[in-house]
Order: sequence, then C-alpha cells, then structure tokens
Amino acid sequence: MRIVLKLVVAAAIVVSTYYAIVRVAEEKADALAQRYGADASRVYVSGFSNGAMFAYFAAMILKDRVAAFAEIGGGLILS
Repeated sequence: MRIVLKLVVAAAIVVSTYYAIVRVAEEKADALAQRYGADASRVYVSGFSNGAMFAYFAAMILKDRVAAFAEIGGGLILS
C-alpha cells in the first residue's frame, strides 16, 4: 500500500515568515512519514489564495522533497 503525505498549512501573509512555516511543514512531513511509513521525499503541496503563494514558495525551498504542487485561486507575485 502506498501512503501519500498531504499537509495543510495556513500561510501567513508576510513572506519573511514563509521560511519558518516551510521548516515547520518539513518537520511535520518527517514526523508523519516516520509514523506512517510514507516517503518524505515525495511531498505534495497545494494552496488556495495566499496559500497558493505558499505552495509556490514551499516548492522552491523544498525542491528536493516536493514531488508536485498546485496553486488554486492565487499565485506567486514577483516584483
């Protein structure tokens, strides 16, 4: 049986806090993978609205661990 990790994270508005939130999500993925035997190197991330921006950010920071990501109703703003 294949176990897929799906993390739901409420993203903060301030981008500088995204680094801390990504690290917390990474720790949770490790804990869940260890507990349930899932593959922590294949994390799937999705987000809606501001969470969509977080999904992009998390995929960039955790590029070696995120297998796929999807944004819904939002996106990454580059300036």
